[in-house]
Amino acid sequence: MYSNEEQPLKDLLEIVKEQESTLTEEEFLKTRNKFGNTVLHEATIYGNYEAVRLLVERCPGLLSIPNVYGTETPLFTAAGFGEAEIVEFLIRSKPKQCVDDKNRLLSIHSKRSEDGLSILSAAIRGQHFGNYFSLYRILI
Repeated sequence: MYSNEEQPLKDLLEIVKEQESTLTEEEFLKTRNKFGNTVLHEATIYGNYEAVRLLVERCPGLLSIPNVYGTETPLFTAAGFGEAEIVEFLIRSKPKQCVDDKNRLLSIHSKRSEDGLSILSAAIRGQHFGNYFSLYRILI
């Protein structure tokens, strides 16, 4: 995730396929770290657009998995870390998993359950002011 390239992720997925693992690729991708983040959460946090694109293509269900902070989905973490391009990609590539028929964010993405922090507030708190207006335009 840290390289901002997709090839290391492709290589890792190939290794998983080649190993006689009891996990399918999808199960492997849905595993979580100590923060409850999937690999898609981590790719959004580090702004790895290519990895995000590959992961959403391979396992779109990752988009709806929250981490341990309540309902911080990968879309929420992307906004919280000021990744406007990734937020826009996620919404455009999988609109039915992100927005309702009125183009409003689904509740799973719009705020955390533990404290009610909204997705826009997360972007502001993260001090991503340069991307705030891009995020605002996308999310509102």
